Amino acid sequence: MTTWVKARWGRLLLAVLALAGVLVASQVGEEVQATSAVSKAVAKVKTKSIKGSVTDSQGRILVGATVYFIDASTINFDAITQASMGDRSAEDRDEPLEDIIRDDVKRAALPFAITDSKGRFKAKLPVARHFAFVEPNNSDYLPGGSVSREAFLPTSLPKTGLNIQVSWATPGDATYIGTTACLVCHDGGLATDKRGWGSHGHALMYTRASGPTTIQDFSKHPGWDDFANKFLPGTTHTTGTKIFLVDYDKLQTRRFILKEGSAGTSTVFFTVYLWKDTNDGNKSKVTVESAAASGDAGTINTYEALGFMGGYIRQRVLLKIEPTRLGFFRGFQFQAIAGSPSQGQDFNYDRNKKPYTESGSGGGGIRDLFDETGATPKQKLPSAVSKSSISCALCHNGGATQVNKPALINGEQLFTTVGDPNGVFATGEASDGLQDLGITCEQCHGPGSKHREQALLPDEIISKKVTITHKGKHIVQPEMLSVERASLICGRCHGSIEAEHPWPMPGISRAEWLDMVVDEGNSTGVSASRLWADGIHEKGGHHGMGYTNYMQSVHYRNDRKLVACFDCHGLHGETDYKYGLKADPDDSTAGLCQSCHLKDIRQHMEDKTGDDMKGLSTKCYECHMTRTGTGGAGKPGLFNGTPTGNPATDPSIVYWQGDQSSHVWDVPSKMSVGVASVQPALAMPTPYTNNCGTCHDASALPFLPPEP
Repeated sequence: MTTWVKARWGRLLLAVLALAGVLVASQVGEEVQATSAVSKAVAKVKTKSIKGSVTDSQGRILVGATVYFIDASTINFDAITQASMGDRSAEDRDEPLEDIIRDDVKRAALPFAITDSKGRFKAKLPVARHFAFVEPNNSDYLPGGSVSREAFLPTSLPKTGLNIQVSWATPGDATYIGTTACLVCHDGGLATDKRGWGSHGHALMYTRASGPTTIQDFSKHPGWDDFANKFLPGTTHTTGTKIFLVDYDKLQTRRFILKEGSAGTSTVFFTVYLWKDTNDGNKSKVTVESAAASGDAGTINTYEALGFMGGYIRQRVLLKIEPTRLGFFRGFQFQAIAGSPSQGQDFNYDRNKKPYTESGSGGGGIRDLFDETGATPKQKLPSAVSKSSISCALCHNGGATQVNKPALINGEQLFTTVGDPNGVFATGEASDGLQDLGITCEQCHGPGSKHREQALLPDEIISKKVTITHKGKHIVQPEMLSVERASLICGRCHGSIEAEHPWPMPGISRAEWLDMVVDEGNSTGVSASRLWADGIHEKGGHHGMGYTNYMQSVHYRNDRKLVACFDCHGLHGETDYKYGLKADPDDSTAGLCQSCHLKDIRQHMEDKTGDDMKGLSTKCYECHMTRTGTGGAGKPGLFNGTPTGNPATDPSIVYWQGDQSSHVWDVPSKMSVGVASVQPALAMPTPYTNNCGTCHDASALPFLPPEP
């Protein structure tokens, strides 16, 4: 007989009325003894019986799993702010579904059902929008389920019912096997998790100076190899591209201005040559020659350029320091990649916004190659220290610290990932071989050894109708998670919060993750120095800012569809749209946004602004996803005059566009705090100072008081 638990509606209404102060029930037993008023209220509730099943991705049933039904109107919609994320006071609402499940009183009031021996369930629900949330009865699986992110009406379900799939968890003893091992099975065909991944920006986090590996593909990213093309072949360093380090200023965060080709009238301290040594296997190299202004004119040091980290808004060349530093990578960055929103120009007055800059964040930069103790800088070979930049490896190298080298070698602690025949390069000792670097399959899906062990087992044919497969086990499938767990997989890196070692596994809850994170002042939010004056929008940086922005948005918490990152972004390189988006972001009539928001774009602008602006050519993101953050150079926005490149005058006339988009999806106003009355160069970017400002006069903006 099918086992199922009917929802106890008297109990539900008692709980709701008690919370509202209408009545207090001292005891709610198995049989609810309701008052006549409650009985009448219950009688008026229209209900509908539903059915369904709970399985994994391969149709294997879950027995004894609890399916909770959460009325969409009961989600806590109180605002989540940067401050409440910081002091953790938002923990009652930062996981829209799981916070309800975690609350004993709220969970007790939920209708629920338990799957029977065939993985099936039945329930009777009020005719209202519900989210279905599965809580498995063992740790092999993760909570949530494939339908947990979209509310349903009981009266609108198909005859087959509510069929839910859940994700497996990654076993604690699983180990990393590398991308190539994953592609043994996940290769070819049309499935989105196959070789298209090699063209995703995640797969291109690290690239060789000599070009892509056999499983990397630059074709969807014009400009990704722009920096590599600066390394010119020759027998000596003098044939290479020249980069001059000029105008040394010890009081600046970026000590030097870097100029390509010509130093002009600037004082040169060092000349850097980018070249490929045709006498040494065509290896890419960086030679640093001290100029007259330095304290050691004529000194020359050459470093092998193993490759590059990053792309799109900035790329850092990675210099291997031999022979005493095995894993010490330093360099400088390039931030004028073709088609990128980070368009550094020599003409820009700010030394942070040039085509080349020192790499300072995330583990140091070229300045580590210089001795600044004297009046003028001189070259030096960095000495060994006890630790490499392990915090950087957390995001940039997948599961790097799970297999971190425990012993000191030549005085330094090296990180390493798993070896891979198609890896990018070695991170330390030569014996390491090629390493599986970057944002790999296993960073989002978990270490794959146990998954592979099961997948390689042959199917068991029990009968003509029954075949037992072992595929799909012991691996995290984000699309089958709740919105909070699915989005956290991205948020671990795409935000301004860092986690401590060991790296948190995909699929954990936000509550678990918050116990692991560290930030400035031990804050679990975004420190005030990283926020604009409005306290909402972030200034960005090399960490990015998407996750903590996104949690403040209506996309994350609403009563219809809880939007996860991958609902907009394809995660396996399966699309040709920029940023890996699943549909065209430039088509405001039938593109990405219109896949959910069915709006007449011209009427929408008329309603909001009184004008249809640029008509159908207006892009949704121009207003709703302002580039408030900057991780590379950004680019000039609105001008209140003619810039001359003068750092004394340009800050008063040049507004800046960032290169990282806000994911709050609000429309910050030209009269916002941090914009009005603020010197242009210091103002928070808004649509007005970016896109709208190409037509609208903003000359008075720095002198107007902000709206209260």
